Amino acid sequence: MTSKLSLQTICASLLFLGCAKNQVTEHPGSDLVAQAQRYLSKTNAGKTPLAANYRASQPKTVLWDSATVQHFADGDAVIVPICYKHTLYVSSQSAPGRIYRLNDLTSLVINRDSSGHFNSAVVTFIPDSTTSKSSHTTQATNISIRNIHTSIAG
Repeated sequence: MTSKLSLQTICASLLFLGCAKNQVTEHPGSDLVAQAQRYLSKTNAGKTPLAANYRASQPKTVLWDSATVQHFADGDAVIVPICYKHTLYVSSQSAPGRIYRLNDLTSLVINRDSSGHFNSAVVTFIPDSTTSKSSHTTQATNISIRNIHTSIAG
């Protein structure tokens, strides 16, 4: 339960710090990014996404070269953009008439809990009508968090 709470805390923090470029440090070759990459390949070996979920079953690539490390009070998290093979779009009832590319909104988030175990999730930030009207912010109020093992394969 604590690891789930930590991951939710990190995701919520990402929501509020989405535009704070000064708090993100890019370390594509850092030890934490390399450890996160090994963790993902080890935990997802031989697993396939759920076919019942259209978005989760779509081919995608984790863009490790664009990984960043986000620093939080309870530890660091690796944030890695996800690129879908086919262009996928999403919309929200809170922002009628607007559509967004999932590639622009979806990231893999990997962090360590207090016992040192990795946790991971695919996080999609969907802008609402307030953020849709403002071009200077990327904060969102609708967040989709998916279990990594049902979302990423290969």
